[in-house]
Amino acid sequence: MKTSDENKKTATAGKGGFFSAANIQVVLLFVILLTQPFKKMHGLTNLFLILALVFIIVMIVKKRFFPLPRPFLYILVAYTASIILSTIISIDVEESIDGIRSEYLKQMIAFCLILAGAAETRKIRNTVLGAFFLSGLIMSTIGFFPYFFGFFTTNDHRLLSLSGSYTRLAYFYLFYIPFLILLLPGKETRGKVGIYILMALGLAATFFSKTRVAWITLPPSMLLVCILTKKWRTLLILALIFILCTGALFILSPTLRSRAGDFRELLDWSGSFGERLPLWKSAAKSIRQHPILGRGYGKYIFRKIYLENPVEGGQAKSDTHNTFIELLVQRGALGFLTTFLVYLFFLKLAWRRHVEGTPRGRAYFAYFVTISFGLALFSMVDNIYVKETGRYLWQLAALGFLPIQSPKGDHSHSPGRQDRS
Repeated sequence: MKTSDENKKTATAGKGGFFSAANIQVVLLFVILLTQPFKKMHGLTNLFLILALVFIIVMIVKKRFFPLPRPFLYILVAYTASIILSTIISIDVEESIDGIRSEYLKQMIAFCLILAGAAETRKIRNTVLGAFFLSGLIMSTIGFFPYFFGFFTTNDHRLLSLSGSYTRLAYFYLFYIPFLILLLPGKETRGKVGIYILMALGLAATFFSKTRVAWITLPPSMLLVCILTKKWRTLLILALIFILCTGALFILSPTLRSRAGDFRELLDWSGSFGERLPLWKSAAKSIRQHPILGRGYGKYIFRKIYLENPVEGGQAKSDTHNTFIELLVQRGALGFLTTFLVYLFFLKLAWRRHVEGTPRGRAYFAYFVTISFGLALFSMVDNIYVKETGRYLWQLAALGFLPIQSPKGDHSHSPGRQDRS
């Protein structure tokens, strides 16, 4: 049964012709989600984020915004306060203010745009998922194959694709491949082959990014989403694809075999893993000196923090290469606790969707848990909560607020199928 707010949203959606508020919201969502992962389109994304901010303010003034639970608002206020307080006492206030602009503000816009009450929730959800699917399709084709001709690659032959960063590319596929698994229809065959091909391309792209933590993280994430959604046949097919894809790539590519050999760094702390240890020692000093509010918000703030606490054998880097340590260094115990509370709230929300028993609700919970697992592993050796990765997390969280209703008798686990209710 729909609430009065949902009825109002449905009744008002679509009025005003082509330039209706509903159409504006859909266009903004589609363009932002589509261009978000592509480095060359960051300027366009930022332009539409500014327009989205204006649109959100108008929707709030008109009282056409999805009502947020009071407990979440309290947590969000505390979370925001930890960012502001760490900025006030920051080692580099200018850098912290820029971090608020480039990270926090964009993440909040991406979050709130999904919750603006203009278009129907069904259309909002399908726009978000459709744009995300299309951006991945572009990344896996136009942004992948030129790699073999010397484009979209670093000097050491690591795939950048259209993301402009091999690490952010690995983040993207950690979001994208489990999403593709959920798109696989139960008994239907149309489109299934195409999705499997996209998954194979995504796996190949992840390997050619040469991001070893993604090599470790992605397979168990794929396994987890299959288990949570009870896709046993899909699990067997994916295992076969993974074995064949991995075997072929490592047989044909000497550079991948060489990169795999570098895993010995885990044992002797040499190479890039060894470079992280001085960063963590420096961060530990900073945490002891500023345990409550940290040393300042901002994605590049650790460069200044490290210079305060240099460690022999290390050098200043943009971040600590560990999300948990980065939170404690930037915003102290208050920032770490409030971020953890935000996550727990969304985990509870995802669980609530699961117990509703709808296919969409179960799929959302499976996806949320899978992404949480993957990013938690990734967080131990990299700072994930920056740029578009942080926006994806908030966008995913916003989808959990939307009512998830499936048509009667629809047993598909696909989050992309339209409701008929």
